[in-house]
Amino acid sequence: MAGDATYLLLSGIVRVTTTNSRQERVLYDLLGPGDVIAYPSLLSVLSLDLQCEAFTFCTLGRIQTKLLIEQTVGALRKQNFRLAWELMMGRW
Repeated sequence: MAGDATYLLLSGIVRVTTTNSRQERVLYDLLGPGDVIAYPSLLSVLSLDLQCEAFTFCTLGRIQTKLLIEQTVGALRKQNFRLAWELMMGRW
């Protein structure tokens, strides 16, 4: 995944795994339609070894990260941005 792009899951289920302290692959997250897949590109400080695997047949959408952020912030200017951001980013 390119660092300048963010992928949105349009349909299907994605399993996200990481390596624990015993070097075992463990479940980190399950993503469904509407979830963001490329969060390492959004959160550059994230230092986890994440691996995404399609659990079912999936359809992805790709958008430039900068455009996604601009569109999200622009749509939320008149609403409670902090609450919306926490709801959207809470799992991360």
